Amino acid sequence: GINTYEYAMYCQNDWKDFHHLAYWELVWCRVLQRQWKEASVMAQTLLDQNNWSKATYCYLLSTFIFEENNGVATDEVVRLY
Repeated sequence: GINTYEYAMYCQNDWKDFHHLAYWELVWCRVLQRQWKEASVMAQTLLDQNNWSKATYCYLLSTFIFEENNGVATDEVVRLY
């Protein structure tokens, strides 16, 4: 799935919403593989570039950072929550 979504995203640059849809799917591919850093990057991109649901993206980003830090609530996690 990751290769397909990355290919779909990189084969065109006209529709940013299409990129965001691919980012959303990539987030969940990375989560299922417990790749928290990669999931964080995608969630941060969605938070910065998309207005669909800022609260959801912020919550997911903070959760992924929390998981990446082995359950430690860093200052960044607290700020995002």
